[in-house]
Amino acid sequence: MSANKATASAIIDAPAEAVYAIISDYRDHHPHILPDDYFFGLEVQEGGIGAGTRMLVRGKIFGREQRLHMGVSEPEPGRVLSETDLDKGQITTTFVVEPRGTEQSTISITTKWTISGGLQGLFERLFFPRYMKGMLEAEVEKLARYAAEVKKAL
Repeated sequence: MSANKATASAIIDAPAEAVYAIISDYRDHHPHILPDDYFFGLEVQEGGIGAGTRMLVRGKIFGREQRLHMGVSEPEPGRVLSETDLDKGQITTTFVVEPRGTEQSTISITTKWTISGGLQGLFERLFFPRYMKGMLEAEVEKLARYAAEVKKAL
């Protein structure tokens, strides 16, 4: 099995602290940045803010429902947050927030996944990178809109 990844980045018109607060709060804010075309459920099972959060995420990949049990870690609290598939460890999404002065920040979201073998692996190599990049770009866009709306409240 091999690995692959997709990344999306953007400049956000909100301070880095506000953006990090949004992505790390899985109860009140993070659900608002998940693109509707890809996700239709996030259920916090433990924790809810930052490291130690465990959740069930429901979504669609090429029209098929998927359920992922994800765990959250903070390799660099306030800057880097990571979500990892707890069942198989085959998918990890990492959020990196960098300040750009006092009123803007840069967000980069990278998802890495393990590619299956055989015919399914061929399908994943051919189609998943573009699909995952589209999903991450949609998430970055929703984050930018949401952060602009709520930045003063954070």
